[in-house]
Amino acid sequence: MESIRKNQAESAVHWIDTTLVIINAIIITLFNMAVFKDTPAVHEMLGQLIPVVLYVFVLIEIIQVCLLKGDYFRDHRNIFVIAILIAAFALHIPELTILLLFNVLRTFRILDLFPKTRHVIDTLFHAFPGSVNLLFLILIAFFVFAVLATNLYGEKVPDLWGTIPQSMLSLQQIMLGDDWGNNLRATGKFYPYAWVFSTAFLIVVTFVLLNVFVGVIVDAMQTAEEGDDSDEKMQALQQELKSIKHDIALIKKAVTKD
Repeated sequence: MESIRKNQAESAVHWIDTTLVIINAIIITLFNMAVFKDTPAVHEMLGQLIPVVLYVFVLIEIIQVCLLKGDYFRDHRNIFVIAILIAAFALHIPELTILLLFNVLRTFRILDLFPKTRHVIDTLFHAFPGSVNLLFLILIAFFVFAVLATNLYGEKVPDLWGTIPQSMLSLQQIMLGDDWGNNLRATGKFYPYAWVFSTAFLIVVTFVLLNVFVGVIVDAMQTAEEGDDSDEKMQALQQELKSIKHDIALIKKAVTKD
């Protein structure tokens, strides 16, 4: 009886959270519409509602932690919610809660009509833990190469490598292929072997880490599809068991009559 009440409470909190996410998305949308920006009173009211909704989100997550306890942190979707809420408070941008809309897409039965869309949504959630770890590794690699570039080339090419933030921006240009040739030529005028550094960065970050990132996404997509296949097999098995039970019941009736 207690487990039934717990499940009912979890379901109620879940649907309240889903409804709040939709309301929050509507409020943020209206807040950024030109029609309401021209109406100061309404625009100010909407602006005050956004942080209020953020605090309600925090309250809901606290309730879920109390209900689920340790099980709450085993679901990567809950980790995603916590990360968004912490970022919203740390950056003082309550509008970041719009990202929580991704967290409720799986609850909409309409996605069952579009299996590929459902696979994409499932892939995002399956890939989230691995992607976060890999992004952290990519940031470390960026930082290491930026420090090296600043110390190697910052003295004579300060426009590109004068500071660590500027070096990271130049490295991003190299990674994306955005005018990296001119950057390399400008650096090569003073440092002829700068191409060795650029090649090493491309191999480590672009060819290795980013391809591993793509691999994480592909693996998550396969996991999501396998999960859907297992669910379909389970449903088919349950249907077959019902059919067998029905046949056994008919046989029992026939034997009893005889």
